[in-house]
Formats: sequence, C-alpha cells, structure tokens
Amino acid sequence: MKRGLVFLVWAYAAACLFACSSDDEEPNDPDAPTPHEQEVVRYFTEVALGGEFDNEPPVTRKWLREMKLYVGGTPDQVLRSELDDVITEINDLAHDGFQITTTTDSASCNAYIFFGAPDVFEAWYPPAAQYIDDNWGLFFSFPDNSTNELYRAVMFVDMVRNADKKAQRHILREELTQSLGLARDADRYDDSIFQQAWTTGTEYAPIDRELIWLLYDPVIVPGLDSATVTPLLQQLLKEKV
Repeated sequence: MKRGLVFLVWAYAAACLFACSSDDEEPNDPDAPTPHEQEVVRYFTEVALGGEFDNEPPVTRKWLREMKLYVGGTPDQVLRSELDDVITEINDLAHDGFQITTTTDSASCNAYIFFGAPDVFEAWYPPAAQYIDDNWGLFFSFPDNSTNELYRAVMFVDMVRNADKKAQRHILREELTQSLGLARDADRYDDSIFQQAWTTGTEYAPIDRELIWLLYDPVIVPGLDSATVTPLLQQLLKEKV
C-alpha cells in the first residue's frame, strides 16, 4: 500500500513537470532561417563579397546598368550558341532591371569577351600577362571605387591550349557569371560553377541560380558587407515563391 502510494505521487509529479515543461517550451520561430536558407546565405557571402583577389574589400558588387557585350576573337557556332543560352539564363534570373545584351559596335560596349589564342588576347589586353600562363579562362571586372558598382568587364576563353569543347563551354559560363559580381571561387559544391577545383560542368547548380537571383534583386545594392547583407538575404529567401 505504501509503495503504491509513493508510485502515484511520483507519477503525478512527473506529469505536472512534463506539463509545465511543455507549456514553457517556446514555439518554433517561423521567421528563423531554415538550414537550407542558412547555407545559401553562407555560400553567397563566400562567393559574392569581394573580388577575385583577397586584397579587395569584402562587399557586394554588381551591375546597375545594362551590360553591353561585344564578342571578339573566333568563337565557333557551339560557343556562340552557348553564349546565347548563358545570357538568357542570367537575364531570366535577374529581376532588378539588369540585362545583358550583345552588340556589334565595339565602341559602345562596356564588356568584352574574347575567344581565341592567349597571345592574341594578351597583346590586346596586356594586364592579363601575369595570369594567362596558368589560366584557360579569365575575367576582369571593374567597380567604381566609391560605390562598388560594376561598370566594365573583360573576359577570355582559350581555344588553343584548351581544345575540349565542353571545357570551353564551362569556362565561358564561369567567366561571364563571375563578371556579374560573383567573383570568388569556393570548394564546397562539386557541381557549382564557382567550384575552385577544375571541373567541366555546363549547367548552373541550383544554388548557383539562387545566388544570381539574390544578387540581382533590387534590395541588394553594391557596397554591402556581411553583417548588412545577411538579414536582407534571409528575408528575400523567406519571401521567394
């Protein structure tokens, strides 16, 4: 009888404790970022803050004006078709008014992409000399030093040392995309166009598409550091349909 009474008292106390704990437990915050959203923001800050080199300020850079792209060198039909496809994909993802168009007037362009031999490109663009020996593809994007707005870009796709057509298509996609302000390589996604190791993928990974979509949203402006851009990115991802 005594043992049974003790058990009943213990059971009652445990039930009360459980009830109190359940009542006190905070509900899930619907505004808290999900693990996926946290990962997208983390990848964005890795890829988009700063330029290709470590001495550049870790802030957002992007185009606020139309990119008028002139095509130089000797691209074949495969690369011309690929260029059209990449431009279409970028234009579809951008939703802040930014667009890439091609022009046949070199005097009116603000971006130039060259397909061909490295020595020819180097002769045309001497600043590439210190990089071209070790790279089959290059991009140089130019921000306004006071606003971080991108206003000019130069890109190179090697068609001599690299004869593999799939690799050429990959390099084209990578250099053009990075010239948008997604300038830094990373090493965490094998299928990402920003993968630091050598790959030949010719499609954007889903997270690549999210990064382009985020950067080219009107809320994201040039010159934002990590602390400022992070809550904006989180909110955009919550609102994305």
